Amino acid sequence: MTTKNILLIMATIILLLSCAPQPPYWKPSGTPQGEPPQITAYYGAHIIRPGDTWRVYLRANDPDGDMAYIATTIRQDGVGFYPAVRTRLEPNNRGELAGYLFLPTPPDPDLVWDQFQITLLVRDREGNGSKPVTLPLTFNYRNYTNPEKVSAEWNDVADTRLGTILVDIISSERYNTQGDHGDRVLFW
Repeated sequence: MTTKNILLIMATIILLLSCAPQPPYWKPSGTPQGEPPQITAYYGAHIIRPGDTWRVYLRANDPDGDMAYIATTIRQDGVGFYPAVRTRLEPNNRGELAGYLFLPTPPDPDLVWDQFQITLLVRDREGNGSKPVTLPLTFNYRNYTNPEKVSAEWNDVADTRLGTILVDIISSERYNTQGDHGDRVLFW
């Protein structure tokens, strides 16, 4: 077989594959369909103690009823961005959700020097995303708001866990001086 014949066969195969019908779940990127989800309310304590579990309370709805996951990014001043986390939603939370995500934190006293910004958004199965919301988080041993004492607005979902923010945060002091980076990939 000559090189010319091989190239002709490859071009024919590529042409046939490009004309094949796409599966029904295929959607061109950048053209989401339907209505985007909306975050209607959120709350997270701005200051907690190192070692506490931080809770982010969230209410969201989607007119199409197809919310798929909550995306969370964490930015730490002096360190950068931690990898994004996706929290898949249960089928009963696809149209409307209310509950909390939680982030376990290490009992590192050096965290009192750090400032974090946590950004959340809800995505649906069509690729639509809600408007992102950003919450600040700092650590302190005094003058902090106990995350368990939230306003009455969240009492009805105080026991409704949506998932865990699976990120191992580290103090910038430890990150910059001791090289305890582990397998973390942080981006500026």
